[in-house]
Amino acid sequence: MITINEVYDFLRKHQIVQSQEDFSSRFLRKSPRYYSMVKASDHETSIEAMNTLAARLVQIADGVEMVKNKNPLSDEAKRYSKRLSEYILMKSLQRQPNTHSKEVQNFI
Repeated sequence: MITINEVYDFLRKHQIVQSQEDFSSRFLRKSPRYYSMVKASDHETSIEAMNTLAARLVQIADGVEMVKNKNPLSDEAKRYSKRLSEYILMKSLQRQPNTHSKEVQNFI
């Protein structure tokens, strides 16, 4: 399972974000203190924030790829986006009422 901390560390390592506040605002579309609150508490990151983050990673990957043609940063951003998308799907399915087909229940 992917954590938001992994993605923050990735973005920080590549100097795409400058701070937790920058990450919260630009990549999660939340208040500047949101990421700090999630880290300091037992709260889960919202599905909305994770979805926004996955979309932003795709934008980064596409932008880097256009500039540098097949850059490892682009590949890594795509991998994080894919893992986030899988996590979002899993969490969304878990929140649905128990009216799933057997195939969906097996996925969960």
